[in-house]
Amino acid sequence: MAILSRAYSGIAWSAGAGALQMVIRLTTFMLVASQLAPSEIGAFAIATMFCGFAEVLTATPFGESLQQRKSIRRAHLNATFLSVLVLTIFGAVVLAGTAPLVAVSFSSQESAILIQVLAAFIPLSSISVINGAILVRKMRFDTLARSGASGAAVSGLVAISGMLLDAGIWSLVAAEIASRLYQFVYVWRAARYVPGWRTNRAAFTDLFRFNMNSVLTYVIGFFDNAAPRALAGFLLGPAALGYLVIAQRFTDLLGSLVLSPIAGVTMASVARLQSNPAERKALVLSLYRFAALVGYPAFLGAALIVPDIAGLLGDKWAASILIAQILLIRGIRLTTGAFNVGILRGAGHSGAPLVLLGSGLILNLVLIPPAAAFGLTGIALAMLVRTLLTWPIGVLFIRRATGISAKAQVMAGTRCLVFALIMAIVVGTGQQVWTGGGHALRAFIAAVSGAFIYGALLAMGSTSSLIEAARFLRAGERGAAFRHLREGLGF
Repeated sequence: MAILSRAYSGIAWSAGAGALQMVIRLTTFMLVASQLAPSEIGAFAIATMFCGFAEVLTATPFGESLQQRKSIRRAHLNATFLSVLVLTIFGAVVLAGTAPLVAVSFSSQESAILIQVLAAFIPLSSISVINGAILVRKMRFDTLARSGASGAAVSGLVAISGMLLDAGIWSLVAAEIASRLYQFVYVWRAARYVPGWRTNRAAFTDLFRFNMNSVLTYVIGFFDNAAPRALAGFLLGPAALGYLVIAQRFTDLLGSLVLSPIAGVTMASVARLQSNPAERKALVLSLYRFAALVGYPAFLGAALIVPDIAGLLGDKWAASILIAQILLIRGIRLTTGAFNVGILRGAGHSGAPLVLLGSGLILNLVLIPPAAAFGLTGIALAMLVRTLLTWPIGVLFIRRATGISAKAQVMAGTRCLVFALIMAIVVGTGQQVWTGGGHALRAFIAAVSGAFIYGALLAMGSTSSLIEAARFLRAGERGAAFRHLREGLGF
């Protein structure tokens, strides 16, 4: 049970850090969106999309092979460092050289210099991925959470300062670089990996197969995630891409609060339980139920307040409202599906994510181009359909990897979904009845009333367990209190 406890502790740390990051990022996001034009947001999105692909191809996946193995040696760390160093330098050079071609293809000349500047910092990943993997292996999620939260604060401070100094889009570039440098130093001080050159062929061979599957998984996953933005920018132009990026930002911010804490501990925790199928099954179901507990009301509630949030940003972002609401409804499925890849990889099924993400990519490429004829709304609906169509594939793979039946997966958190739907109906009705007040006041009242209604419904459905939890807590038996609390809340 020690691993389960550390996993729950990791979720708690990540959730707390995610809440802080969401506040910081939302504040920064609203200021930036109110000052920049959609085409400028689109240019920055193009730059980060291509730099992100270069990093996914050359660095990000390699840390997972260190996380998943039962034991590692210094030779494994050095082999990973050397591989990533060579690849990141090569990727940065290629990316900088092809930046002008990218800019022409997307009709956004400004994106070329942005790509070249950001590409210069990609080689930092050669050390960062190893230090991050060391911390994950030690399940030091608290350190990673503090790194993420403080990095977001640094990024937000730099972005806001840049906007006040009228730096425009370069405020975002400076914020991205500052965050990378800060987290690089923070994580290195915690893990203390010093790059070395001594390794051997056996270390490379040990990691090769898993690394290749990791790279392919991340590449396909990146293309799957980037396809809507790439196609929107290519087919509809940088301004349309800017609207889509702003709409997706709502979902991303909620994801950092609701889903990232769970996804961050999933693979490492499942990998540690490979020899204990019963505890692994209990962990996965707990993760599903916890995600449902917080995810369903968060995504449905956010869909209700998006019009008022957009109103605070100005009329120029009104076109993003319906798109954001469709993507937030898509979040209902993502609530339990977002960390399926981590479960599969942690269980040693490294090939299954390739099929799962590959199916999603194919669906995106098939559905989005014709849907683009209906504008961004059509693209958002295509993304929703793609997510629903890949659901059964994910359920099948999770059943094979963990032994959890399809029914158990689908039913996990059903009560929370019902309560969240009731909450959404009540709050939505109230918004239709009361049309007064400013955007900020309406959003605040909707959020508070939604949280109260959902909490009340949970309490009514869990009264006996909550009473028992309180009784054990008063007696100083925190373990028993936590167990009853989990049972009462359904996770």
